[in-house]
Amino acid sequence: DGNSLSILSYNDIYCLFGNAIDNAIEASLKIEDHKKRLIALKVFKKNNLIIIHLDNYCDEEPMMIDGLPQTTKKGSTHGYGTKSIKYIVDKYNGNMQFSYKNRIFSLDILFFQQS
Repeated sequence: DGNSLSILSYNDIYCLFGNAIDNAIEASLKIEDHKKRLIALKVFKKNNLIIIHLDNYCDEEPMMIDGLPQTTKKGSTHGYGTKSIKYIVDKYNGNMQFSYKNRIFSLDILFFQQS
């Protein structure tokens, strides 16, 4: 339900989904078994909540610091993707959570739709 994202600016939508999907693609490309390369994205409304849910297969549990997965890339210019996602979620007073279970890495974001 892309219409529900109208509470976000175009730039914030681009940054949020660009970083989230880019991270999912990067993790998927590390999977040798092509059949396990999975990315699933859902955007929907439930009551006054806008819910974004992203899953991707991931062989290794990411290291988490302060609730954010840490980059495995080398160099000082990496690791800003998840911080950018958090910035946007905070900007709109939303909530987010990263989780890892059964080799599935998940990102859940909740925004409250204003009445």
